Amino acid sequence: MDRVANLRHDVMNSLTVILGYSKILMGRRDIPADCLKHIDRIQQEAFRCQKAFDDDKVEFETTAVHPDPSSRPAVGVAPASVKVMVVDDDNGIRNLATEVIRTDLVDAGIHEAVTVLAADSISSALAYAAAGRLDAVVIDMNVDRPGGGLALADRLADIDPGIFDRLVFISGGISDPKTAKAVEQRRLRVLFKPFSNDQLCRAVGTAIRGQTGSI
Repeated sequence: MDRVANLRHDVMNSLTVILGYSKILMGRRDIPADCLKHIDRIQQEAFRCQKAFDDDKVEFETTAVHPDPSSRPAVGVAPASVKVMVVDDDNGIRNLATEVIRTDLVDAGIHEAVTVLAADSISSALAYAAAGRLDAVVIDMNVDRPGGGLALADRLADIDPGIFDRLVFISGGISDPKTAKAVEQRRLRVLFKPFSNDQLCRAVGTAIRGQTGSI
């Protein structure tokens, strides 16, 4: 089961990166129409691969641990300056998420200043957190195993007790019952890969707005 779960995790990482950058390219106006057709074909093949894994996802996920990050009500107002941290030891996911979040928040024109920090390990994430307040944090569930993202979240909470209201977890699938139970009990925001660029940015926006309304 661990081998299959690890395979699913790696494939979901790759699909998220492929679909994310394909979406960015499809939005560009300087790419010839014939090239856009090829990009669209790449997207369709990625979706087909995703469907093959989705058919068996009941082995790894349950609907009980699938809270929709965009379904939570927005609280408070958007701060003028925001700092978001992305924590993932997968280079592709970390780079994509950092670029997408920064671009979306800037293009939305909601914040006057946007900083997105990229952490490739638990140690670097803790160093960033100790250096100043974070408005939202995106954490991969498997970062730096064995405790993973949940262990990191607990350590971040030691630095900032209100951080759980501003977390967004990302996962290629949860196969460990203990982790699934913790996610459900804490009502954590979780995006399962491959998530779209829009889903990621909505989740981060919700985390930021929720943070401003919390005490």
